[in-house]
Amino acid sequence: MIFSVLLLMVVINGYLHQVMCRTRAEFKLALRRCRAAEEQLRADARASQLANKQHPKAFWDGIRKDSCRKATGHANKVGNAIGAQEVLLISASYVLMKVY
Repeated sequence: MIFSVLLLMVVINGYLHQVMCRTRAEFKLALRRCRAAEEQLRADARASQLANKQHPKAFWDGIRKDSCRKATGHANKVGNAIGAQEVLLISASYVLMKVY
């Protein structure tokens, strides 16, 4: 009796695992398609903004809006140097080696 209950639980868990794997794969495929469609829509919008001669600044405004605002304009890590000061020292030593 106990063995049959355990066997039934294993079969149910195996089935649930298969369903979970299948639905996860379907979700990831749908998400990939949505992201691809979103990228295509963004590209189409940028192309139409670039073609618009009445508002030439709209293209660059859209690019600025879409770009990552958290990204810095400077490198935070170069080689083993981390942080602005260490990167500056690496850059300065490189320039001094090239100049002298």
